[in-house]
Amino acid sequence: MVELFNDIDVFLITNGRKSTDYVVKSLKRQKGVEFGYTVIKDKKWLDACNECLNFSNVPYYLRLDDDMILHPRAIHFFIKFIEMKYDPNAVFYCLKLWEPWNNRLCGKVKIYNRQLTKQIGFEVDSRGKVDKIFKKKAAEKGFKIVGDKTSAISIHAACSYDDNYNYSNLRKEINDPTFAIREKEIQKLDKVLKKTPYEEQLRLADAPLGDLNKKGNTLFGQFLNECEGRNGN
Repeated sequence: MVELFNDIDVFLITNGRKSTDYVVKSLKRQKGVEFGYTVIKDKKWLDACNECLNFSNVPYYLRLDDDMILHPRAIHFFIKFIEMKYDPNAVFYCLKLWEPWNNRLCGKVKIYNRQLTKQIGFEVDSRGKVDKIFKKKAAEKGFKIVGDKTSAISIHAACSYDDNYNYSNLRKEINDPTFAIREKEIQKLDKVLKKTPYEEQLRLADAPLGDLNKKGNTLFGQFLNECEGRNGN
């Protein structure tokens, strides 16, 4: 087991999305752990990823996008998850996001092992993304990726139905025969969220996201039950 408290950096990369303020609010309400965070603004994706890597001076760092609104116990649990699943060859650990517009799990929130990540470095592919090349090089070096496919610690925020549709289109989900059925539910949710979409998603990232994990008996849900049993929140 590895002890990580007070040994984690948090970086938020943003290009100015309105959701950024709500990601910051979610960072400020984190419980059970102390940390500092740095906001990296208006940089090319590769430059921003390298800035996270080069500016961090502790063993692990968390990289957030500006559409990731965290549950109040997200970082506390993430640290405990690494302690539970610690592997010296793990280049990063990852947990899931929940997309309220689609009512589904998606994507990954990642904590990187800085030393191993430096051995790989970041490169962009033809789409300007770094993950595909990074994971390929990590596998070539024999490094591992450790994750939990059921624990969702963050909301994947979108500002409208159209915004969410664009995400789904990028992921080619609109070609799935079930998308048309889900789309009707998404349009219903749009009527609920459109007045204050990010404020509502900040709320969803608290108790509703916790309840989703508890209902699914995920590791995060079990952790939340333990926290509530100890101190009531």
